[in-house]
Amino acid sequence: MRYQLFGTGTKYRVLFVTGINSVCETWFPQTKYFGALEDYQVCTFDLRGSGESLAHPGFFSTKTFAKDALELLKSLKWESNVHLVGISLGGMIAQRMVSLAPEVFATVTFTSTWHSFFAAIPTPKGIFFSMKTLSKSLQEITKPLVKINYPRKWLKMESQQVEGKTNLQVLTELMDGINSVVPNQSALAALPQKMSGITHHGNPKKLRKIGENGVRFLIIHGTKDSAIPYAFGKAHAKQLGCPLITFEGCGHMLVIQDSDKYNACLRAHIEGNDTQN
Repeated sequence: MRYQLFGTGTKYRVLFVTGINSVCETWFPQTKYFGALEDYQVCTFDLRGSGESLAHPGFFSTKTFAKDALELLKSLKWESNVHLVGISLGGMIAQRMVSLAPEVFATVTFTSTWHSFFAAIPTPKGIFFSMKTLSKSLQEITKPLVKINYPRKWLKMESQQVEGKTNLQVLTELMDGINSVVPNQSALAALPQKMSGITHHGNPKKLRKIGENGVRFLIIHGTKDSAIPYAFGKAHAKQLGCPLITFEGCGHMLVIQDSDKYNACLRAHIEGNDTQN
């Protein structure tokens, strides 16, 4: 399994779990920010079947991914007080991880995720995207992937980071850059990841009990999420009895779209400061 470590702090150890079609570099706004903080060390990794992490033939579940990640933590000797952050499929994997080993974690942040695919009603945009990309490699779906993960209005706006280019242009170039240095995810490797998300069904009641016993949960969701609609983030927060932070006007990949706000919310949660909607 390929993983990356950033920072040398020992007070706060954070594991970021990414989603489908993603690699370590997806978390670049977070690794840059938290890796530079004195008290932090953060870890990202490629899920099996993504980037440089290998995959076995056949299908596997979110539980399989969770066990992979727990083995990684064991190898790093991160055995307690770990702060877990998951987005999309990574949020589903995080649910499995904390269910399997609640004693390892101090906080868990569920971003743009939901406890069950079958309990959700996908948007027409999400259904069309899934049908269009189900059997294609990552390099073949760069632009559709950007369009499903970010609001159309925001993509058309001029980038605040790169003068003279739209957010769509900047993000497409960014993904192309990542794809050029990381092994391309084949359609054969992508399919089991997608199926693990489709077949995932978590247990909110069990998670709520874990939360009541000391693990602090937080849910962050964007109001313009086309992949997992905002209503499911609200419902998930109610199920777990935990705070929900709403990102107005943000899509599925709010960790990049509004990284400054996300990093601030995440840091406040990890350090035990009050979070607000």
